[in-house]
Amino acid sequence: MSVFAQYGNQPIFKYFEEISAIPRESGNEQGIADYLTAFAEERGLWCYRDSWHNVLIKKPAQNSTADPLILQAHTDMVCEKNSGTQHDFATDPLKLYIEEGWLRAEGTTLGADNGAGVAMMLAMLDSCDIPHPPLECLFTSQEEVGLVGVDKFDFSQLTARRMINLDSSNEGQATIACAGGANVSFVKEAQTVPHQNSNIKIKIRGLFGGHSGADIHRGRSNAIKIMGELLSMLYEQEEFNLVSVECDGKNNAIPRECTAIISVLDRDAATGRLLQLEAGIKANLVAEDEGFHLHVSRCGKTEDMLTYKDTRELLTFMNLVPCGMLSAKSPEVANYSANIGIALSVGATFTFGVYLRYHCDFGMGAMLCSLEQLCKLCRMTMATMGAYPAWEETKGSALVAQFLREGEAVYGREVTAKVFHAGLECGLIIVGLGGKCDAVSFGPEIRDLHTPDERMCVQSFVKTWELLQRMV
Repeated sequence: MSVFAQYGNQPIFKYFEEISAIPRESGNEQGIADYLTAFAEERGLWCYRDSWHNVLIKKPAQNSTADPLILQAHTDMVCEKNSGTQHDFATDPLKLYIEEGWLRAEGTTLGADNGAGVAMMLAMLDSCDIPHPPLECLFTSQEEVGLVGVDKFDFSQLTARRMINLDSSNEGQATIACAGGANVSFVKEAQTVPHQNSNIKIKIRGLFGGHSGADIHRGRSNAIKIMGELLSMLYEQEEFNLVSVECDGKNNAIPRECTAIISVLDRDAATGRLLQLEAGIKANLVAEDEGFHLHVSRCGKTEDMLTYKDTRELLTFMNLVPCGMLSAKSPEVANYSANIGIALSVGATFTFGVYLRYHCDFGMGAMLCSLEQLCKLCRMTMATMGAYPAWEETKGSALVAQFLREGEAVYGREVTAKVFHAGLECGLIIVGLGGKCDAVSFGPEIRDLHTPDERMCVQSFVKTWELLQRMV
């Protein structure tokens, strides 16, 4: 039985459940691309698929003489799960359930970002009674790791110059512009010495996390940054040797957990100091991070540990790396921001990942300058990848005006149009189309994206599907 049974027989429910059964972590989109191409073939629709698993499906006009329209969403999802959750994102379907009107997945991210958009596009393509212009439905890949798929797409396949992006998550609020961004990686090849003294393992758990763009202004704490601050303060009291750091997260998700192993002269004294610092950390957390917990435990001996110098330089990096909302357009929208989401060590090689978002070139330049200086100070190498442009507002947009009219009719209240700090694919698509495309983005109410608490309001999903039908 469908998890949506109590809400009636909506085509969007069928398609959301079907794609939720297909593993689709960023970089693993072959299965969902196979599904989409089979969907098109079964219905005799024109279909184009590239080597990056981007899929474009076209459908002729149906009782409409309006100009062609692009519908766009991405097929991949951020894959995060709670500690202790037994789920393999490479093979297992999501386990959906509804609680108090909100759709969730058991212990994992839901993938409504951007599965909701994919489901609505499939329902539109499968419809026989909804009037619409010629549709060009573009399903892109690897959006969550830097808009990789859309950057590789052949835009000559598109003829429309109007676009509805379905990758927004606030009901009744259209996105009319968004930030650009880039991934920045840092690597340090450290020097080691034979292990001595005593190891302790430090675990940070229970932070709320969130989307590194949409939630960056909320003041939620970053587990890697807390670890850097904690260890730096401990190091100033008594030097120790770093052994490892681990946060296998995503650059575009605010990390909730981080683990480090250090070698100390006096295990009991170091443990006591760390627990004293915990109280200070708790006092500075926002309410959403009330689940924060610091756990310090004994740890077995390892073969090697880092030198004092390399330990100090790595802690300097973790403590000083720019993170959070660094400049504000408004209280709810950052002008530019940074998020450190990855910290991994393999032997003496330490790797970090930072995601930058910006609405102005100056902000991007300022962040890169800070990072380059920090990189030199800490004797690390730095590489910037997957940069994409900001999407600038189209003045006098016909689609935005239509959204404001139709949205008020659907939701029964005033709707709004705002700038969004997260990165949407609209900027790259508009550049690919020669800079000429009227665009708007909207979607259902989705909360706590990129965390295992991700949830989507079912009634909002239905309302947004109604809005899309009116928009086309």
